[in-house]
Amino acid sequence: MRENWLFPLLLFIFVTGCSTQQTPQVSADSKTIQSIMPPQILLQTKEHSSLHSVLGSYEWSKEDQSSEQTVRMDNEPPHILAKDLKPTMIERGKVVTIRFNDSESKPSLNVHLWGEDGEKEEVSINESKLTLPEKKGQYIYEITCEWPQGNASYIFVAEIK
Repeated sequence: MRENWLFPLLLFIFVTGCSTQQTPQVSADSKTIQSIMPPQILLQTKEHSSLHSVLGSYEWSKEDQSSEQTVRMDNEPPHILAKDLKPTMIERGKVVTIRFNDSESKPSLNVHLWGEDGEKEEVSINESKLTLPEKKGQYIYEITCEWPQGNASYIFVAEIK
């Protein structure tokens, strides 16, 4: 009767003792992470030298001679992120120029207008220029960009006065 509990106990000790795995520790300093990020977006109108925006979800790769590193960041949908953004007051019909801090960047661009309910619709742009609506109100924009190194989305909120 005593031997009935001895075997399961020994089996438990053996399994737990043999199955401990070391989880590799990955450590990256902020300089390394910043070097594996998409370019910063620069949104401007004639009246505003810089419109406030945030980086949404992205995936970005950096290759050097010996390895490739990829960073993936999944963020909330734009209509949720926009709740924490202060809208930029802009006059009706103004044109927003889309550029990047890396002047060599020429990504493919798509722009979507988001509703507070999470519905989105594509908005046309012309040569990296977005024309804002004539109708007063608050507008949530997502600019999605694709480069050979990866992709990124940027969100900004315009309050048309």
